[in-house]
Amino acid sequence: MIHDLIWDTVKDDLYISKEQFFADWTVVPHSVNGEVVMAMMIKDSEFHFTTFGKAWALTRADIHHYLAPIIARHGFVTTRTPLEDTRQHRFNKLLGFKAERDDGIFTYYKLSRLRHA
Repeated sequence: MIHDLIWDTVKDDLYISKEQFFADWTVVPHSVNGEVVMAMMIKDSEFHFTTFGKAWALTRADIHHYLAPIIARHGFVTTRTPLEDTRQHRFNKLLGFKAERDDGIFTYYKLSRLRHA
């Protein structure tokens, strides 16, 4: 079910199959009051998330819960954001991610230490 929710948010922008998209990713659903409101996708040091339905805030405890183990395992966590997604860029910076580079399509970010750990 969680894979279908994620797939529905990205399938129109991709030219690969659902199986290819999810290959090598660990998908972790996040529920609030019994409702799945968000999903994390983790592969090695790379982290992404997507929300479903109504607006929902990511808490400091949530951030720590998902990012701290990645930092503990790899020494850092990475993510990437499409260049035009200004809202996501602001969110990355709010969490403490630092832009490392861009390739004309994405900006690649890295976080070595949680701000509110």
